[in-house]
Amino acid sequence: MELQRDIAANAVTLQQVQAKQAECCCSIKQEIASLNLENEKRFNALSSKMDQNEIQRLRDQVQDLKSDVRMQGVVRYPAGYSWNAGPGPFAAAPLPPVGFGM
Repeated sequence: MELQRDIAANAVTLQQVQAKQAECCCSIKQEIASLNLENEKRFNALSSKMDQNEIQRLRDQVQDLKSDVRMQGVVRYPAGYSWNAGPGPFAAAPLPPVGFGM
């Protein structure tokens, strides 16, 4: 009798442990699914932001290339002197003043 009671008590305890394990496993699976969904949302947002940056970079590059094509064949003169040959021959030692009546 006592043996049967112990076996029944062990069976109940085993069922409780199995129920607790199933409950824990289920909640862990739900948390993992929630984290996976959150990570997927964050990745998509980051990917979208990176795509927008890449699109803007490519648009800027296209604008630069269009500008280069428009200026192709156009003669461009310097806005100022870009070279210097040094002072003129008379700037370093000017001629002496010429006096009248010498």
